[in-house]
Amino acid sequence: MKYTVYQIPFHTNKEEEKIYHRYAFAHLDWIDKVHFEYYKETYFGDIDTQNTKTYQILDDIFRELNLNHPADYKGHSLSVSDIILINGHYYYCDSMSWEEINI
Repeated sequence: MKYTVYQIPFHTNKEEEKIYHRYAFAHLDWIDKVHFEYYKETYFGDIDTQNTKTYQILDDIFRELNLNHPADYKGHSLSVSDIILINGHYYYCDSMSWEEINI
């Protein structure tokens, strides 16, 4: 199953530093909205999973990118505020769950 990971990149200037500290690793209830314009695509992958339920597949992706990074993976380990696109839907990694969001 193909998926895309979006993360807020580490800051390289003062303006990006403000964005990073405000929105990176933020729980959904801490922010006014998801500012997708601050995100960058950090990985496009394919996961071999026996699971058929979307939230189980997301958990499989989470485990893979935190425990067994693919050799070409350049992002940080998945964490709160990261977004995964799968099956045409966007999912926000919140503190204890995945929340489907509209982009």
